[in-house]
Amino acid sequence: MTEPHAYEIAAHMAPFGKRPLSTVLLERECLRHGLTTLRSGALTFTAADPAGQRMAFSRTGSVLNSNPAAPVARNKQSTRLLLEQAGVPAPRGRRFSRTGLQAALAFAEQIGWPVVCKPVEGAEGRGVVTGIRDAEELRWAFRAAVDAARGAREVLVEEHIEAEAYRVIVLEGVAVSALISRRGAVVGDGEHTVEELIDARQRLREMNPHLIGRPIPRGEPLERLLARQGAALDTVLEPGVRVEYSYGSNTHQGGEHEQVLQDMHPSLIDAACRAVAQIPGLGSAGVDFLIEDITRPVDQQRAAICEINSVPAIDSHEYPVYGPALPVAAQMVSRAAAAAGLRLSTPESDEAEKTEKAETTEKADILSVEMTITGRLPRREHAEWFTDQARAMGLRGTYRRLDERTARAVVAGPAEHVGVFLSLAYEGSARSTVRTIESRPCPTPAESGFAVLPDGAPSVSTAEPLPGEAARGALRGHEEDTWLVHTALLEAGLSTRALPGGSLAASPRGTRPGPDVPSVPFTHMRSVGATFGGGSMTRDRAVLWPVLEARGVPTPQWRRFRVGAVELMTEFAETLGWPVAIGARGSADDAVAEDAAALAAAARERAEEGRRSVIVSSCRPGRRVDLLTTESAVLAAVEPGPDGGTVIPVERLSPGLRGMALRAFAEVPGVSLAQVRLAVSDPEAPLGAQQTVVVEDIAPPRPLSTFSADGYRDALSLARTLVGQELDRAGLVDRDAGTEAGPIEQTRQLVALGVPAPEEAAQRLEDRAAVVGCRCDAAQVDREEATLRAEVSGRPAELALLACLLLSSRSGPRADAVLLG
Repeated sequence: MTEPHAYEIAAHMAPFGKRPLSTVLLERECLRHGLTTLRSGALTFTAADPAGQRMAFSRTGSVLNSNPAAPVARNKQSTRLLLEQAGVPAPRGRRFSRTGLQAALAFAEQIGWPVVCKPVEGAEGRGVVTGIRDAEELRWAFRAAVDAARGAREVLVEEHIEAEAYRVIVLEGVAVSALISRRGAVVGDGEHTVEELIDARQRLREMNPHLIGRPIPRGEPLERLLARQGAALDTVLEPGVRVEYSYGSNTHQGGEHEQVLQDMHPSLIDAACRAVAQIPGLGSAGVDFLIEDITRPVDQQRAAICEINSVPAIDSHEYPVYGPALPVAAQMVSRAAAAAGLRLSTPESDEAEKTEKAETTEKADILSVEMTITGRLPRREHAEWFTDQARAMGLRGTYRRLDERTARAVVAGPAEHVGVFLSLAYEGSARSTVRTIESRPCPTPAESGFAVLPDGAPSVSTAEPLPGEAARGALRGHEEDTWLVHTALLEAGLSTRALPGGSLAASPRGTRPGPDVPSVPFTHMRSVGATFGGGSMTRDRAVLWPVLEARGVPTPQWRRFRVGAVELMTEFAETLGWPVAIGARGSADDAVAEDAAALAAAARERAEEGRRSVIVSSCRPGRRVDLLTTESAVLAAVEPGPDGGTVIPVERLSPGLRGMALRAFAEVPGVSLAQVRLAVSDPEAPLGAQQTVVVEDIAPPRPLSTFSADGYRDALSLARTLVGQELDRAGLVDRDAGTEAGPIEQTRQLVALGVPAPEEAAQRLEDRAAVVGCRCDAAQVDREEATLRAEVSGRPAELALLACLLLSSRSGPRADAVLLG
């Protein structure tokens, strides 16, 4: 193996810690291609072209991915199931509840040791243990997986594939990078202890931008792994003896990565691309592939895809330890811009290829941007900090303070350095609080150094009956929305696939949703029209409000504080006037503080909840109204209250308020449906007559039934409208459905996949069908395939409710998927 790469830029990236560096690289590429960027969060920014077309990035989430794709990819069991159905290589495995240790031990004995244990939903390799060889170790690994799991805290046990781990980045069906991530290991020299050898590898990691924030894990897991290999930290290994210090190859666990795309067999690349294609709406992903030999065809070896990541980090691909660095960020920006309709200019470096090589190198290395920084910017401290950072990175340009809350700077230098500096500038100095940084490409300044300049200046009847009582007793929260959307899809005569967590996909009747069939995915009521990058903005007001402020949309006065800075919060609250609101990222947990004591008490509560920061904002008198909004219309409105709220007919809302909601909604690209909260004096009064009017939040909407004056009936009408919009958007209107379409009774072929006890599941299916009013005939079970098939008849609402109940774990073992074709 060649010598490892050392990257000079790594020293400047140390302040980012473990934070993903993807947006650092993506923002740099946007600017290189002539776009203007507006950063309003450490991991979130929007980009615009000169014509005003915009797109958003959150980490690597972008317009390339629909929101419903993410939870499917995040659930390793759902992913494995889809891969098996499509004939893509995947390890044998089974899902277990957090209390299912004994069943997991029996399954491990059945498939044979060694096995892998990991959370069904997890991140960054946490809780993943490979190469488990006995029951005692599986007991320990099972507990670790439960502790690291998200969501339902379920565990997946799979066969262990003796192979190396690779991460393949796939963009719109094309593999653009492939890394091998090897388990961390040291080789003895007869002189140094294992601990000293590990320390040497750690120093190597500190010269890599991706690894500098991912130190080699120490503690009990490391000691267990060394003991398994007959070693300890104080062992002096004989020369040539190799000992691994990480259970997995993930870089968070101590792994090291090498670029190998150029050596990978085409059949392996094709398998990775087909795997991503199994998840509708997923255009950008990282595929974790276990492969024995990357030079051999996939069908001539044991290989398996163990995970698909919808928001893969790309900095490891730009900064590999070994092998060539590939421009993944540039390709991601180019494809996202094409999908969002943005025009990119040709980077200066491409034009320079027509000139001499020396001139090409110089131009390719330079990026010059004009930055407008807004926020709390202490006069002397921020200017000095900004200048010191720029000079330390070898950048040139100028800094000028425009007013108390705005500064403008021109920064030029190597594109890599400028990209990192933009993210550092958003962090700001110790006493500053940066709200936004808007950056645009500009001519390179003539200055040779960095100087501080003087301050300058359709309607559908809902008369058909619904299985209301059965639904009310079985559904909770957003499960209601999944049921309503599923009902609307079945009424349209489509075939559907439902997965746990509210994930749905629909395709034309007689087909099954998949990569080769036109389909539309949904998660609850969010559909393919929603993308990950924009949707993340609705979950953090400290990211959202600066964007609205920059576009002239009225928002509350606010500031973010460390959770312990009670004195500073009180001073700010005094300037706003009591009462004030104090909360975290979203408005759902806001508390209203009438005085300093109440503010301090609320801050302590947030600290006890584990919050690291809070938002203090003005709390203006008036009424709050939540508007269910799409990109073209306000569909419903409700005034929240202790009993759930009062529905306000949309036609009674002031046209000005509806216009403001649409205007605010338009500032969050990549969102197809949201709940816009307005603080107003009178929902029916014109804008000019309002004493209070601000946009307090744009958030994922509450269940549709809360916007309905008639419970589920009006909510179903809303679901039909939303489904109709997305079917029109996708061109997926089943016009040949005949008499089967609509709310009348239908007969469907039901397939339940992943049922742990098929006979028990068959009885459960018959019981649940009776509860909701369906008929169930010809039930067949396949124990080997853990599959249940039946013919079911009923109205769409009843069939959809039956699918919800089969996917729920509250009344017995649940299925992994339900197909209604």
